[in-house]
Amino acid sequence: MMTNYCHYSDLPSVEAYRKPEVPATITAVEIDHIIEMAWEGRSPFDNIKLHFGWNEQSVRDLMRKELKSSSYNRWIARIEK
Repeated sequence: MMTNYCHYSDLPSVEAYRKPEVPATITAVEIDHIIEMAWEGRSPFDNIKLHFGWNEQSVRDLMRKELKSSSYNRWIARIEK
């Protein structure tokens, strides 16, 4: 749901399409928590976004960076069922 609308029309503003930035000051503990939430599968991406402000693509990028490729591929296969 887009919340940033142009005040001249009912169309979403440019800001609505901008990707949220990943916080630069995230700690190792927070990274571990995000990975744990994503790996368990009980916490959908919406919960991660609620707690940390990370969208689905940011979580996928983090998982790709932090996990071994075989673990990442297994995780992707599981979440995309």
